[in-house]
Amino acid sequence: MKRNILLISLFSIFQMMSCQKKHPKPMYYVEISHPHNKYLVTPIRDSIITLEGIHASLPYGSTSGKWGDSGKMFTEQYGTPIGADVVYYARYENKFYHLKAEFPVEKMKDLASRAYAVSYVESHKEPLEHYKRTEQRQLRFSGYENPYTNMTHLIFGFAPQGMVVVWVGYGGGDIIEVERYQAQEVKDDEKYAKIFFTERSSQTRQQIIEREHVPEASSKEWDDYRNRYSWRPVLSSDIDTFFAIKSSTKYHNGEREVLLQPYIMKTEHQMRAIPNEVDLYWRTDKNQQFEGRVFFNWEKTDAILKEQGLEKNDIRFHINKDNNIEVFLNDTPLPVQSIRVYKSNVKFQI
Repeated sequence: MKRNILLISLFSIFQMMSCQKKHPKPMYYVEISHPHNKYLVTPIRDSIITLEGIHASLPYGSTSGKWGDSGKMFTEQYGTPIGADVVYYARYENKFYHLKAEFPVEKMKDLASRAYAVSYVESHKEPLEHYKRTEQRQLRFSGYENPYTNMTHLIFGFAPQGMVVVWVGYGGGDIIEVERYQAQEVKDDEKYAKIFFTERSSQTRQQIIEREHVPEASSKEWDDYRNRYSWRPVLSSDIDTFFAIKSSTKYHNGEREVLLQPYIMKTEHQMRAIPNEVDLYWRTDKNQQFEGRVFFNWEKTDAILKEQGLEKNDIRFHINKDNNIEVFLNDTPLPVQSIRVYKSNVKFQI
């Protein structure tokens, strides 16, 4: 009898270990960001809920960096994130908020199973895909052998009035928005105020109000940045030997999209936010490589796309014979904030 129980126990352990090998737990860093330094918030109590039931948490301290990018990393967390329970203090509003967010489970499982291409790797001979599925193992980018990476970052963005946005990041590759959430103001905040002002702050509540209060702080700007339109980036050139190497688009809504060969020339129409900055790399021959940066004004671009009202739009970046960039929306010149082009020494393994 004891032998049977032992065998059953060993079999159960083996099954559990086998299952974990088949479906490895995601490993990632958690970031807490804000739009500007004046919009600093400090989590008081936090928990990230995972599909596997593993405890995960936010980094200790306050928000930093810019919208969607804290510029800091914390100890690795594990498990597929499917929610968050966070109480935080918005210093500039003198308010405590409670965020109780449920992430879309199927979307998070999907994002956790994707590995996005980050850059070219000389030893990788197969054509790159924008992303591929990795159900059996977690990939990390390696400049020597592997161009892909699974989810590396879970990013929180805290904006005024309890607005919270969550993104998933893939190393130096894509950043994808999960959802926008609304935290609720904590009316009876005595319990949390006691924790914050005795354990987290050397200042009194009144001192913070006097030094950091931002009158009429609003989330409207960052809500507006989430506007999306159906469009795709297109590259063209008058140069016969033109070869597109890489495109990296940073969007106003905190997302990022990296395009490489061969799919850089085969983009599809989808709902995209307004670009903030588009970085382009191209080659005209073995000794001539260029990089260009195109900066967009959100208000003007949003108004133009809204007025256009089309289901499918092309924003075309045309490289002329002088290696300058011209930008078009459906073959009509599109005003941009600025364009810069340089000769490039960045080395790509392609």
